Amino acid sequence: ADDNRKSEDKIYGFIFCTGKAFG
Repeated sequence: ADDNRKSEDKIYGFIFCTGKAFG
């Protein structure tokens, strides 16, 4: 469960970073 949560957090962070870059 911890590993799954970490993976989801990483993906969320990636999407957030991409969204921020696109403005």
